[in-house]
Amino acid sequence: MANLQQPFPTMRVSTLRVPVYDEPQEDLYKYFDRCADAIASEAERGGRTVVYCKNGRSRSATVCVAYLMKHQGLTLTDAFQVVKDARSVVEPNPGFWTQLERYEQELKIRRSASHRSNLSPL
Repeated sequence: MANLQQPFPTMRVSTLRVPVYDEPQEDLYKYFDRCADAIASEAERGGRTVVYCKNGRSRSATVCVAYLMKHQGLTLTDAFQVVKDARSVVEPNPGFWTQLERYEQELKIRRSASHRSNLSPL
């Protein structure tokens, strides 16, 4: 008798849809934390994440850069280079790039505040 088990019975697939067009005026920034945290959560449990957009050049690349900045502690320049090395055609649109610059500054402020709150008085 044939084995009738479904393939990959333990496979879990989650989706997170970000309704943003690849236009410079679109606000992808407001999704950076949520997307980066979803990628990190999946990685922590040993899973993998597919970040997809129509052309794989701007929106998905921007989300991947944001993840690397937040959870790997990379600078914008370094995070972008990691993504560019993995997929040479990536090119966040100018509006998304500006949002990544803003996010980099926001992350610096958060880390600085977190560092200060972890210091104990003498």
